[in-house]
Amino acid sequence: MAAVALPPLNLEPISGPVMRPVTLQTDQMGSPAALGRSSSCRVVLADPDGAVSRLHAEIAYLPDDPLPWRLKDAGSRHGTFLNGERLQRDQSTPIRPGDQVRIGPWTFRVVIGEVPATRRLAATMDDRRFTGTLVQRLGAQPLESGAQRRLNILMRCAADIASARTESDVASVALHALVEGVGFPRCAILRIAAGDSVEILASSGTGDARFSRSLIHAAADPENGAQTVTLNPGQMLPVHELGQSITMLDISAALCAPILVDRIPAPRADAGFVSGEAPRAIAVPDAFVYLDSRGSDRASAPISSEAVAFCQSVARLCGLALSNLQRAEIEQEAHRRQGELAAARDVQRIIMPPLSGRFSRKGGGALEYHVLSIPGRLVAGDLFDVFRIDDSRVGLFLGDVVGKGVAAGMVMSNVQAHLARLLRSEGDPAPALNEVGRLVAAYSSRLSEEHGRVSLFISLFAGVFDLATATLTYSDAGHGYTLLRRPGREPERPFLLGGAPLGVAPDSVYESSSVVLEPGARVLLFSDGLTEQRNATGKAFGVERAVEAMRQAGTPGQEVHSLVDALRSYCGSVATDFADDITVASVAFE
Repeated sequence: MAAVALPPLNLEPISGPVMRPVTLQTDQMGSPAALGRSSSCRVVLADPDGAVSRLHAEIAYLPDDPLPWRLKDAGSRHGTFLNGERLQRDQSTPIRPGDQVRIGPWTFRVVIGEVPATRRLAATMDDRRFTGTLVQRLGAQPLESGAQRRLNILMRCAADIASARTESDVASVALHALVEGVGFPRCAILRIAAGDSVEILASSGTGDARFSRSLIHAAADPENGAQTVTLNPGQMLPVHELGQSITMLDISAALCAPILVDRIPAPRADAGFVSGEAPRAIAVPDAFVYLDSRGSDRASAPISSEAVAFCQSVARLCGLALSNLQRAEIEQEAHRRQGELAAARDVQRIIMPPLSGRFSRKGGGALEYHVLSIPGRLVAGDLFDVFRIDDSRVGLFLGDVVGKGVAAGMVMSNVQAHLARLLRSEGDPAPALNEVGRLVAAYSSRLSEEHGRVSLFISLFAGVFDLATATLTYSDAGHGYTLLRRPGREPERPFLLGGAPLGVAPDSVYESSSVVLEPGARVLLFSDGLTEQRNATGKAFGVERAVEAMRQAGTPGQEVHSLVDALRSYCGSVATDFADDITVASVAFE
């Protein structure tokens, strides 16, 4: 069976020097595509002004990623901008359909997949040389009190546009309001396409279906600040100063107002490992209200400020409606992913050991445990397991993947499986941690190469209880949150071996140590989500409060729940309010 062709990435230039659209086919993306001024780049941006660096940016394709197309600034001098925000150097960022990428004088719209053949396109006339004398930039214009008729039109437009379910419906409602409220014979809702064309979302009027390129590009110019622009050659100008399209099309007046649509940035490549604030929506010009008067339609006066204000209001309504449509799509996708996350959490519960259990040896000696794990998000990044190695030995480990969320949860599941296998085969925590450390370091290296400056590491405590010799052999990889309470004595922390977290360095070597356990000895393990959880005043729970809870506990189950209850009481929160994953385990030796 022939391989299915995956959709290409298209970069449509919507402003800047004239150039052909850029198409990157997925089967040609074995390595990132370089964009820059150098002739060695796959996409050469020949900028004579030097705003484009020799190697300016890179686009990579990760076929196994939900958002496979990634943009990275390659250390350019003047920066690479995504939806108006400058990218950090070497920070790989997902790009989605409709995003706008600015490199030097060019702004590109991202189109993923083949461009629909059904798009209505129209040519524009190049009169940008004359924008200094013809194009005016206007800020927001107030509606005057006498504009009652237009206000009524706006009210109807707002009601109708709120019920629109498609982009085409939104454009049609906005166009109807423009025709009725402004009276210009030629109105359109446009979007800049590749080359010198514009996509017509809706239009009215007859005759020549071409538009003034200078007006549209002036409204789309990032330096314009999303202001409305007008073309009003009301003053008597020599013919040679008029733009070619104005002369040929006999345009007497024109207006172009940006339609701003909220674009929600895609999550950073490291978002699953390093927590941060929710992305802030960025308003970008996605389409434009365009109207003009020509030939026999010639107006006797320039466009009034009242007409400008009306067009701006329609553009705002149109932008809100288009943003709502996009938001609805994102919510549907979020709902689908929420279901997948719930399924992932169910799988995590399956691979976790039972909440409590008991292991005994035929010749005497037993071990009882209880564990409670609360994910900071739907999918946890803490790992815990306890299992029988043979008749007299029981393996146990508790660790914490840096960050939280889906990415941390995936790493947790993989490392948990590897570590459990190694402890069963080795019977000694040190060689098991040495091998897993090399594995995590390799993951971290690949992640940094693909996404830039993303570190991955795991703090972990691993131990093997020998019921025959009453000893615990353990190794600690930068975890440190393990307490021991001997019968009749205060809790202590004897397990600090000073090892680095797994993944920090591929050549890290871990050592094992042993401690003898008397009957009644108790080992308490917890993740840093417990000690670092803060209350309303910003103070962390800390280790001392965990020690206090250990002093007062009875059975392992009572100890675990009393510690979590103490945390909730301290923070005044419920389980879903914790900032990070929290795992607490208590092991009693008999």
